Amino acid sequence: MGNSRRVAYLLLRVTVGVLFMFTGLGTLTRGLAAHVAGMADRFAGTLPSFYVVPFAYALPFIETAVGLLLAIGLFTRRVLPLAGLVMVAVTYGAVMEPDTGAATYSLLVALALFFLLWHVDEDAYSLDARRNDHESR
Repeated sequence: MGNSRRVAYLLLRVTVGVLFMFTGLGTLTRGLAAHVAGMADRFAGTLPSFYVVPFAYALPFIETAVGLLLAIGLFTRRVLPLAGLVMVAVTYGAVMEPDTGAATYSLLVALALFFLLWHVDEDAYSLDARRNDHESR
């Protein structure tokens, strides 16, 4: 496999990781309580608050952790499906609002996650690759 494919994988993995990480950190910086209240207001009458509120509290922390792990390439095989599930939930919310722009954006991120998971064996420049290289010695 060519080095350019490995570098391309690295660039996409890090880009998606940065996207998740800074989405979560941005939400935390702007204020978690305001984020939760905003989501509860947006989905009032559409989704029960006992689903929305815990999800709204957890989402920025999950996004930040998923993003960091993807950016550094640690536990990538496990994190990518988790990121995909986050995108399913976010897409569901975008469709419920309805926000076609956010739904389209979510689909593009989901496609990037699909590609990353499909080609995870090409992830040569990551902490996972270093761990596997070290374990094989």
